[in-house]
Amino acid sequence: MPRIRKLLVTLLKLFFDATILLIFIAQAFVVACLLIYGYLPIPSEWGNQLIAKNLSPGIILRVDEIRLRPDASIELVGIELRSVNIKQSLFQADAAVLELKWQGFDKAPSAENLLLTGGTLFAPSVYSPDGYHSPLLERVAFRFIQADDNWKVDRFAALHENIRLRGSFDLPAFKEDGAEASDINVAINNFYTQAAILSQQKEYISYFLAPTVDFKSSNLDTNTQQIELRITSRQMQHAEANAEELQLSGVIQLSEGKLILISAPRLTAQHLEVPRYDLTAQSLSAEFPHDDFDDLISGKCPRLKLAAKQLNIQNFKLVAPILQVDSKAYPLLSFHGSTGSLEGAIDLSGQLNAQKWSGQVQARGCLDLVKLIPRELTEKIPKITYKTPPYYNLKLDLTEGFAVNHAELKAEVQRLQIDELTFDHVNAHASYANGLYVIEDLYLRRQQQWLDLKFSLDTTSFDYRGSLIGSAVPYDYNSLLPSWWAAIFENVDFSHSDYSLSDFTIYGNTQRQSSDLYYGHAKASKVGYMGVVLDEAELIVRGRGFYCELHDLNVRKGQDWARGDIAFASKRDEVKSPASIRLDMELQFALAEAAKLFKSDIATVITDFKTTSPPLIQLEAAIFNKAYSEYVDKSYFDLTASLDHPLTYKDVPLDHLSFKLFGRPEVSHLREVKLGYADGQATAMIDIFMPVESKNSLRYALALKDADQKQAIRDLPQFDHIEDSLEGTKTTKPRREDARIDLNIRGQGPTEDPFKHKGFGHFEIRNDKLGTIQLLGPLSKILQNTQLSFTSFNLNNMHGDFLYKDDLVTFDPLRIDGDRTQIDTPGTLCLSDQKLNMNVEVKLFGNAGNPSSKLRKIGDLITKPIPNLLQFELTGTLKDQRLRSLYDPRNLIPNL
Repeated sequence: MPRIRKLLVTLLKLFFDATILLIFIAQAFVVACLLIYGYLPIPSEWGNQLIAKNLSPGIILRVDEIRLRPDASIELVGIELRSVNIKQSLFQADAAVLELKWQGFDKAPSAENLLLTGGTLFAPSVYSPDGYHSPLLERVAFRFIQADDNWKVDRFAALHENIRLRGSFDLPAFKEDGAEASDINVAINNFYTQAAILSQQKEYISYFLAPTVDFKSSNLDTNTQQIELRITSRQMQHAEANAEELQLSGVIQLSEGKLILISAPRLTAQHLEVPRYDLTAQSLSAEFPHDDFDDLISGKCPRLKLAAKQLNIQNFKLVAPILQVDSKAYPLLSFHGSTGSLEGAIDLSGQLNAQKWSGQVQARGCLDLVKLIPRELTEKIPKITYKTPPYYNLKLDLTEGFAVNHAELKAEVQRLQIDELTFDHVNAHASYANGLYVIEDLYLRRQQQWLDLKFSLDTTSFDYRGSLIGSAVPYDYNSLLPSWWAAIFENVDFSHSDYSLSDFTIYGNTQRQSSDLYYGHAKASKVGYMGVVLDEAELIVRGRGFYCELHDLNVRKGQDWARGDIAFASKRDEVKSPASIRLDMELQFALAEAAKLFKSDIATVITDFKTTSPPLIQLEAAIFNKAYSEYVDKSYFDLTASLDHPLTYKDVPLDHLSFKLFGRPEVSHLREVKLGYADGQATAMIDIFMPVESKNSLRYALALKDADQKQAIRDLPQFDHIEDSLEGTKTTKPRREDARIDLNIRGQGPTEDPFKHKGFGHFEIRNDKLGTIQLLGPLSKILQNTQLSFTSFNLNNMHGDFLYKDDLVTFDPLRIDGDRTQIDTPGTLCLSDQKLNMNVEVKLFGNAGNPSSKLRKIGDLITKPIPNLLQFELTGTLKDQRLRSLYDPRNLIPNL
C-alpha cells in the first residue's frame, strides 16, 4: 500500500513537472516569436475554420496569415471575401487588425473592432457596367465597430476613380434564423444596385477636379438609408464656368433605390467665373430648397438662395449680395435680396430671363452710379464726387446680354461736388431709353442759391440739350459750362447781390467743343461790373457755336443807366479769351464810372473829360484779341457823346459838348464836334494819327464864334504866358460882352508839342477897349501927342489872317479898326520867346467916310503935320515892346 501510494505521488509529481515544462516551453515559444516577429503566428487553416464557423452562410472569407499581437489583438494578412453565389472576389485587403475584449479566463474574448487597410472593392462582372470584374473602390481603409448590437463602418476611406471617399456607414442587420444566406444575397444585390445608382450620379460632379466625398450613412430601417453628404474640390472646370475651392453639402435618403433630398443642399465656392456672361464671384454660397431636388436632377434650375462676398456681373460690382431666386417659371427667374455695390448698399428685386439674360430690375439704396458712366463720357464731363453715396430708386429694363434698354432713376444726394463746386442738396429724376439719357428734373441748392435743371444726352449721336432756371451766381458754374461762359462773366461781381434770377437753354454735341445754340435771361440787383456796382442789371444771353451775345443789356445805377448789346466770338484753339468783343451800347453814366466799363483806348478818351453831370453816350465798337496777328489792325470804335452841362477836356473848360469819335487802329476821327467855349459856340473836326512806328500827330479844323476874348485865351493852358502879356494896363477888367472873338483855324502837327504845328486861320476881336491893350502901349503914347487925343479915335475891332509854322505866327493882314481909325500891323510873333517883328501904319481917319468926303479931307489936314510919324517898326517882346518910326535916323545905324 505505501509503495502504491509512493508511486502515485511520484507520477503526480512527474505530471505537474511535465505540465510546468510544457507551459514553460509554450511561454518560451511565444516569447521567442514575439521577440523575433513581434507577433505570435496562428495556424491559418485552424484560423480560417474558426472564422468560417462564425460567419453567416453565403459568405466566404479566406485569410493568408493570422497573427496574435502583443496587445492581444489579432492581425489578419491577405484577406479575400467572396459570396457563395459569386465566384469572383468581392473584396480584397492587405491586412486587418481585430481588437479583442477579454472578459476573464472563464469566458471567450469578444471582438471589439476591426481595422482594415489596403483594401479593394470589386464589382463582379454581373454588376459591372462594362461586364468586367473591375475595381469599384481602391485603397480602401476602414474600421468595424459594434454599436447597439449592430456593426458599422467607421473611418472609411477609399478612392473611386478620381473621387476620394471619406465617411462612415452602418452595415445591414442580418436575420438570425435560417435565411441568412438569402439575406446576404439580398444585401449584396442591394449594395451593388445602390452603387450603380450612385455611380450614375457622379456625372453631376464630373467637372470637379479630384473631388473628395465626405459622408455619413445610417440605416433608418431595412430599406432606407440616410446619407449626410459633403463634396469638396479645389477646382471645377466646365465649358460655361470655372470655380475654385468648392464644397457641396446636403442630406439624402436612399429608399428602395430612389434618392430623396431631405435638407437644403448648399454649394460654396471661394471663386467662380462665368466668362460667357462676364460674371465672377468671390466666397459664393448657394442654397436651394430640398423639395426642388427633383427639378435639379431633371436639369431644371431650382429656387436658390445666394450669398457672396463679392459678385461682378457685366459692369455691376455687388458686394456681399444676398439673393433669393425663384425659378418655378423657368427660364424666368424672379429674385429679391440686398447687396452692397458701387460704394453703397441696395435692396434688389426683379425678374430675369435665364436664357436671354434679360428682364427687369428695381434697386433702392445708396450707390455711386457715377462709376457706370461710360469712360468716353467721363473724359468730357466734370469730375463728380460726394461725401456719402446718393440715395437712388432705380428701375431697369434689360434686353439680351443685360444691355440696358430702359432705366428710370430717382435720386437724392447731400454734399455733391462737381469739380470744385459743392452743392448742399440735390434731388433728381432721370431716365434712359434707347441710348438717350434724360434728366427730367434736377434740383440743386447751394446755401441761398438754387437751380432747377433739365438735361438730355443721346449716346448714339452725342447730342445734348439742357435748360435751367434758378437764382445763382453765374461764374460759380464755369466748370459746368463751355469756356465762353467764364469769359462773359469774367468782370462781373455778385458778392454784393441780394437778388438774382436766370433761366437758360442750351443745345449741342459732346463731340464738338462749343454748343450749337444757347439762350438765356438773367436779372440781378447790386451786381458789380468792371468795379461799378449796379443797382439793377438785366440781360439776355444768346449764341451759337463760338459766338455769344449779351442782348438787351439793361443796367441802372441811381439815375445813371446803360443798355445795348455785347457780342463775343471765340476760336477753337488754345487761346482762352474771346477772339473779339463787339459793343453796341447807349449809356448815360458818370464819366468816372463809365471809364471803368470800358478798356483800352475808349477808357482813355473818357478819362480826358471831367464833369459833374453824366453825358449821353452811344458806342459801337469791335475789339480784337492781340493774340491773333491777323486781327491786329481790325479793332475800331464809334463813339457819339452829348452833354449840355459844363465840363472840362484836358483841363480846358467847356460850356457843353457833343461829338462823334471814330476810332481806328492808327487814326481816330472826331467829327461833328459842337462845343461851348468861352461863352461862344464852336465847331471842330480833329484827326488823331497814331502810327505804329512814329509819334502821334493831329490834323484839325476849328471855328469859334462870339467867344469871350479874355476867357478864350486864358483857358488855353499852352498860351497862359501870352494871355498874361496881353493884359491891359488898366486894372478894370472889361465885361465879357465887351470883348468877343471869332476864330477859324486849320492846322496839323505832333500831339505832344503844339509849338511845332503848322497851319493857317483867321480871327476877329470885337472889343471897345482895344486901345488899352499893351500891344498898342507905345503907339498910344505917340498918338496922345497929336492935336486930338487917342481916345477920340476908339478902336473896337481887330481881325486878320495868319499862318503858323513851328512856333512862328505870321499875320498878314493884321488890322485894328475903330469908327474912324485904321491900323495895319502885318508881321510875325514867335510863340516860344514872344518876340515881335511887325510894321505898324496908323490911319487916324482911315475909316472916316469916303476918301473924297469933307470929313476925310479935314482928317488929312489935321494929320499933315505928322505924316511920317504914323508909320512904325514894332519889335521886342510882348512884354517889352519897342516901337520906332520908320523914318527914325537910328534905323540907318545898325544895332542902334
